[in-house]
Amino acid sequence: SSSLGRMGSLDKERSNVEKIRKGKKDDVHLKRFWDKVEFTTDCWNWTGAKARGYGKVTQNYKVYQAHRISYIQYKGEIPKGLVLDHLCRNKSCVNPNHLEAVTNKENGRRGLHNNQYTIRRNK
Repeated sequence: SSSLGRMGSLDKERSNVEKIRKGKKDDVHLKRFWDKVEFTTDCWNWTGAKARGYGKVTQNYKVYQAHRISYIQYKGEIPKGLVLDHLCRNKSCVNPNHLEAVTNKENGRRGLHNNQYTIRRNK
């Protein structure tokens, strides 16, 4: 039942982010969003507020994840039931080319694999 609540929450967030995406390209909210991105030749680093390493955006008293907004802007809707995986392993990256829509299980598997690799490498 808690997973159903979470999915409902994701659907609501998807709907709210969709409203942002449909805004005009010169919309003040999108300009403010992109003003908080440091573009490098690889990652596009979020320089604004963060929660647990992920960029966050507040608009009209609602909090959105910055990487989700970027993905939706460039690639379209996140398929229902999928989450975004940072292929670069940089939580503050909003480069849509570094984001892949995957199942939550796959995202967890990839994160676990990456952490084990990092632990072994640093021993």
